[in-house]
Amino acid sequence: MSDEARKQLIRVGLLAGIIVLLVGSVIWNMRVRATQNLGQGKTQSAADFMVTWRCLGPGCDSTEDAPGAPGPRTCPKCGKQEFYSTVRFTGDSGTYVVYFNYDPKTFRPTQVKVADGPWVPYVDAASGNFGIVDPKSGRIMNPAEGVRPAKQGDPQPEPPPDDQQP
Repeated sequence: MSDEARKQLIRVGLLAGIIVLLVGSVIWNMRVRATQNLGQGKTQSAADFMVTWRCLGPGCDSTEDAPGAPGPRTCPKCGKQEFYSTVRFTGDSGTYVVYFNYDPKTFRPTQVKVADGPWVPYVDAASGNFGIVDPKSGRIMNPAEGVRPAKQGDPQPEPPPDDQQP
């Protein structure tokens, strides 16, 4: 091989090496950025979704569609503090209305009530199990209705008077 051919081969090899390094650097940067952006999406709370509010007051059957929020609220029909956010869930033995009680500061569920059952923790601290279980089989249920995003501009429920800022 001539001196000139050897120099040309070295140049091509160096150029190929530089291109491989550049492509590798671009791929590496893309992967790092993708990893850094995980979990940086919009945090959603109960207020971001439409739910059906239902009254638990005796003999009251009032319902209203509104964004989710801590309850209870005052029922517009009977005036009792028994108006809760609800979502229908389906399990082995049928479809049930699940009532939600939210932490007023974080808007995260703290308790649930499946149909006429008792209020139970949303997540049992000891076992880590969710409280949304079929009353007959004890197995976790799945939502029976799709997520309904709250429309922009919908009025948000006012916090209770003791939680309002002056």
